[in-house]
Amino acid sequence: MIKQQIILRADAGKNIGYGHFIRSLALAGYLKDYFDCSFCTFNPSELSPTAYQLTEINKVCSYIPVEATDLDDYNKRFLELLSGKEIVVLDNYYFQTDYQAAIRAKNCKLVCIDDLHDRHMVADAILTPSPLTPSDFSLETYTKFLGGVKYSLLREPFFKTPQKTLTQHPPRKIVLAIGGADPYKLTQKLLSIILKIDSTLHICIIAGDTVEVETDNHPLVKIFRRLSGEEIAALFSWADLAILPTSTICMEAFACHLPVAAGWYVDNQKEVYHNGVKEGSYMPLGYLLDDSGRLYTSLEKVLSTPPLPPPVIDFEAGRNDIIKLFKFL
Repeated sequence: MIKQQIILRADAGKNIGYGHFIRSLALAGYLKDYFDCSFCTFNPSELSPTAYQLTEINKVCSYIPVEATDLDDYNKRFLELLSGKEIVVLDNYYFQTDYQAAIRAKNCKLVCIDDLHDRHMVADAILTPSPLTPSDFSLETYTKFLGGVKYSLLREPFFKTPQKTLTQHPPRKIVLAIGGADPYKLTQKLLSIILKIDSTLHICIIAGDTVEVETDNHPLVKIFRRLSGEEIAALFSWADLAILPTSTICMEAFACHLPVAAGWYVDNQKEVYHNGVKEGSYMPLGYLLDDSGRLYTSLEKVLSTPPLPPPVIDFEAGRNDIIKLFKFL
């Protein structure tokens, strides 16, 4: 039997980061056994995907090359490749209502991954990993909806993690990961604070290619770039604590049963952060763009008190719900 085609599009690059790209590729991993999945991505920094992106795509599904001179040109050419028989998945914050409507006008089914809920959505379905409900969105009456942290899109290695033994207290082995782009230089800011509190900690930093980190050749600080899901899962298994924003990587840490200290610094992380504080999911660091003095106090507490156990989230049930959603579009 011929499988229904799904085309997923999530743009990425050194200036906009790789979060959307990684989570949409994880979604392709959910769906590839049931659908014919292909992936499109525009890299505004380099106008074509990096070798890292192509390697990650080819692990999961096929890649559809689309040549373009800029984002507007790519948007136009992406529409032109659609035949009208596909399910299209969009995951970036700049896809406005009219672009969604243009895809549906081609007779395609459309699924949007969104957690900002700052515009009217005309998609056939909305998928959000944030603790939101349909009433938080402006939707059409026909739009299907899945929302909540169990719908975080995790890569396959994070469904295979063994139960973690009790972590050491106080923590000695820390993973610090802020994001692939890190435009506010929070990696350096937090590393400097942590080392002022305790320079004997083992710290593994996960960073994007363009993230500048000065370690002063500290023997216990290591920087890792372009890590696969398997490699990140291995680091989480090694660590006693992760210091993270409330993005997908935080959910990946939970899936590895790793205690987390979390904060937020962009709007799409804020609602997840405050919900997690209310639920007692992690040790709260608050707004990461606050001054270093306030963050020092928060991190000093984190590094000297027993960590909160990570929440138990049924990501497997979330994955099954998502697969069912696509089957009934």
